[in-house]
Amino acid sequence: MAISVALLGFGISGALIVLFRSAASRLPTQLFVWAALAFAVTAPGAFLLAQQVPFNALEVIWAPAQLLYLGLIYLLLAVPFTAGASCIGIAFQEPDAIPGRVYFWNLLGSGFGALGIIGALFVLSPVGSLVLVAALALAAAVVVGWQHGARVRILMGFGCVLAVSAWWAAPNEWTALRISEFKGLTRALAVQEARLLTEHSNPLALLSVVESPAVPFRYAPGLSLTAPALPPAQRGIYEDGAFYTAVELWGGGNGDLEYVAYST
Repeated sequence: MAISVALLGFGISGALIVLFRSAASRLPTQLFVWAALAFAVTAPGAFLLAQQVPFNALEVIWAPAQLLYLGLIYLLLAVPFTAGASCIGIAFQEPDAIPGRVYFWNLLGSGFGALGIIGALFVLSPVGSLVLVAALALAAAVVVGWQHGARVRILMGFGCVLAVSAWWAAPNEWTALRISEFKGLTRALAVQEARLLTEHSNPLALLSVVESPAVPFRYAPGLSLTAPALPPAQRGIYEDGAFYTAVELWGGGNGDLEYVAYST
């Protein structure tokens, strides 16, 4: 789905550049700046709006309206890809552009972007990584638009400050990653006294650790029904919102791990 959304955005961008070829040839720099600004705004903005769409994949079979919600998500997420791809296409419309050179920087940037997002996901959350990508687009717009006089510079500087301030001032529940209500993590946090201890992001998954003192985890696959001991209190680990495994809160005594002798 992610690849198809990206290709949809690139296709829309190519069609728009062909339809408005004369404008792209006359004002390539200005259009590049606007396209980069549009990507910077819509990359996080479209994501936040898409999270508000009440799409539930489990209902697709018997609720046709869910297909409309899915289409809406496609359209929302295609917007930033359209804006980003337009920057690439417009670069070729610059009168002094050398196609081979544009291709070189385009592919070089794509390669560094692929490596960079992997590194970013080691230190930032998925939402934080998305903001980083938007910030890079904002920087590109500022660099290219800097040559258009003091008035444009002031407007762009004001816009940058406004965008950053709006994101940091927004309530956390607006910008937080929303996990489906049907995921195990959401159900686990609904239990009395359950709380999210920590989250760790990496390129493979978002790991979440949950503690539930009132209803502690008891994860022991393969435990014999005749086992004289039960596992000690545990903490649950969730991968992308789905239950993955649990770890014992081991007190140091061998008695806490007696149950292991009765499991596979």
